[in-house]
Amino acid sequence: MAALGPVEQTLRVFETIDAHFKANPALLNTDGIFRISSAGRKHIDLAEAIQNNHKIDWSQYSAHDCANALKYVLLQVRLLPATDTRVELFMAQIQDPKRDPNALKRLITSLQNSDSDLKIAEIINIALDICCRTTIQEKYNRMSPTNLAVVWGPAFQHCLNME
Repeated sequence: MAALGPVEQTLRVFETIDAHFKANPALLNTDGIFRISSAGRKHIDLAEAIQNNHKIDWSQYSAHDCANALKYVLLQVRLLPATDTRVELFMAQIQDPKRDPNALKRLITSLQNSDSDLKIAEIINIALDICCRTTIQEKYNRMSPTNLAVVWGPAFQHCLNME
C-alpha cells in the first residue's frame, strides 16, 4: 500500500475523530472543547497514531485531545498552495464590507478539479459539521459560533494559505 500524502493523512484524522464524536456525542458537551488545550503531547500522539493506522485506545484520550488533534493536523499541512486563485477569491469575498454569506460554500464547491480537491472539500465539510454539532451543545460546552471561529480560524488560515 502506498504511503498516504498529507491531505489524505489529514482526512484520515478528521474522519476517524468525527466517527468517534458521532459514536460518543456527549464528548461535544465537554466544557471548552476546541478551546482548552489537551495534556502535553496527547493530541499529537493521537493524530500520529491515526495517520499511521494504529489501533486507538480511546479511553486514553479526552475530548480535548481529540479536538486539539484536529486543529494540530491542520497546522501541519498546506491543503492549497498560496497562489490558488480560489483561496484568493474567497479572501476577497470575506474581506468585502458586504460579506458574501455564500463565500465558503462557493470555495467548497470549487474544490472539484481533482481527487485531492475533493478530499480537501471533505475535510472542510467534516470540520463544519463538527462545529455545527458543537454549537448545538453551546449551553454545555460554551462554544458559540464566534468562539469556534476564534479557535479554528488560525488553523484554517494556515492550511489554506490565507495570510
